[in-house]
Amino acid sequence: MLQQILLVGHCVPDNFMLKSKMSQLFPDLTVDTCNSQADLEAKSNARTLLLVNRILDGMFDTEGGIELIGKLAQSSDAPQMMLISNFAESQEQAVNVGALMGFGKSEMGSQDTEDKLRKAVERD
Repeated sequence: MLQQILLVGHCVPDNFMLKSKMSQLFPDLTVDTCNSQADLEAKSNARTLLLVNRILDGMFDTEGGIELIGKLAQSSDAPQMMLISNFAESQEQAVNVGALMGFGKSEMGSQDTEDKLRKAVERD
């Protein structure tokens, strides 16, 4: 089971919304935010689920979440990653570069999204 969920590249209101929901679903996990490349490197590890914004807010080596996922996925100890986007095409691109199927913010309360998150958190 994973140890933490890291919210990557989200604005303050979205961080609040996502952190509240993740803490509600997974009270035993650490849920933290990250808005810089340095912070991401310091906080993430193989026991982390990254919830990556499609357009990154903050100071990263790239502006796009899909590109960031692709770079991180090349590591042998890459964390699990999901893209946060309402666009099906973006979800497909993220999966093609190494992410698990993610979800859009508009789907936050759905059973399907909760099931995806539980499966990701329970993976070894």
